[in-house]
Amino acid sequence: MLAAAAESHISWFGRGRERVEVDGVSVFLGAGDVVLAFPHPGADLAGAVTLAREAAAREIGCWALQPDEELGQRLARLGFQDGWQPHWMGLDLDADLASPDREVAVTLECSRELPYGSEHHEAVLGGDVRHFAVREEDRIVGHAVLDIDRRGATGGI
Repeated sequence: MLAAAAESHISWFGRGRERVEVDGVSVFLGAGDVVLAFPHPGADLAGAVTLAREAAAREIGCWALQPDEELGQRLARLGFQDGWQPHWMGLDLDADLASPDREVAVTLECSRELPYGSEHHEAVLGGDVRHFAVREEDRIVGHAVLDIDRRGATGGI
């Protein structure tokens, strides 16, 4: 299961970014942002961060498959802040999701109402992802994107 999650995320990170391998970590260089994906123990994180800075990244994120205190300490020494935890995306299935006040729309376009919704954002994603927007009355109260990897082998939300 974790391998499939990593494969799905690597497909996602590769959209609109150049992939470079730096001694134990896949670095995805984007326009302004960089992702360090699933570094191996002992990976050259400092070298990956240097590469990101040279690429003029405004934001650098690091993804791991499970909590890793040593990785967290190494990232903190490089100036990283604690990020979100994987469980924040959990869904309370006991909640009333079938409210008559909510409407779900599926589209190929990201709503311009979202902070990151733009033509550039859509161009980076490649136009073949599906956006799910949940509206309550006139405002978006939820958004998810379904990405199927280029081979059609895995998908991620």
